Amino acid sequence: MTSEKVFRRQETTDVSVSIATGTATATELATPTSTAAASASGSATATATTTVPATAQTLPTIPTSTPVLPIPFPQPWDSSITQNFSSQSCYNFFLNMTNSQDFRSCRPFGLLQNTSDDFADFQTNLTALNAVIWGTCNPTPGIDQCALNMAKFASSLQSACAEDLTDNNLFAVSTQQALNAYSLTQNTGCLNDPSTDSYCYVKAVHNTNPSDLYFYSLISGVAISNSTTLTCSSCTKSLMSLYVNALNANGSQLTELASVYGAAQALAASACGTSYAEVSTSTQADSSNGASSIRRKVYGICLTSLMLTFLFSL
Repeated sequence: MTSEKVFRRQETTDVSVSIATGTATATELATPTSTAAASASGSATATATTTVPATAQTLPTIPTSTPVLPIPFPQPWDSSITQNFSSQSCYNFFLNMTNSQDFRSCRPFGLLQNTSDDFADFQTNLTALNAVIWGTCNPTPGIDQCALNMAKFASSLQSACAEDLTDNNLFAVSTQQALNAYSLTQNTGCLNDPSTDSYCYVKAVHNTNPSDLYFYSLISGVAISNSTTLTCSSCTKSLMSLYVNALNANGSQLTELASVYGAAQALAASACGTSYAEVSTSTQADSSNGASSIRRKVYGICLTSLMLTFLFSL
């Protein structure tokens, strides 16, 4: 018998934050984002897990109409978290941003991928994950408005978290990178494979070889091991094309991606052919220093665990 966990998060999430001047505890008011689809269907829940491994499930196609979305929709930092901040202003910024409808309604794929336990949980059920990816690709305000919203938050973070950014606070630095890369990560999350009419990300989760999934971590500065066996899929080729175009256009705002893209490009070109992935013209490609190296190692451990624990635990 299939064991199912019905996903329905509580509407409040405890967030404990340790600040240099003391400890502050607050409650994040996680008001669900309503969707017309869920209201029309009368369903406010979604099945998150199943005992059938994702690799053995049927690969779903991209929905041709609005699917039933989970309510509340997965959100970044959706579980209790403890972070050290250098400043009260940075703590206040994160609390205000995560409570903001301008942020929550945009369902940022990059931050969901990196910080949401629920998003990782959905990766055990490809049908549910497929609906969630559709939801990130079709935010209620629209992609253009969401890009403006994320740019606003990135600008506010720059000033509110100035001390934390100077201190190379992992939480602040990684979030700034993700906000700056909103449009890029939305494009990567919404990539599709015409040959199967499926989302590339869902297909990567479905694949028994996890290497395609690894390439989604490059934007967070997580390097790919040279011993990785690549699939040389058309999806990863398209993903690398999005990366190099973004780096060539604005590498200064994508320093984490720039720090690891060159090595990944060399690996992909060696395994899949020189035309598979282009060399970046960004002068920051493969840049490295002590602080960024530490960030990548720590973040890589957290992100890899988040992405793969649920994928292979069943």
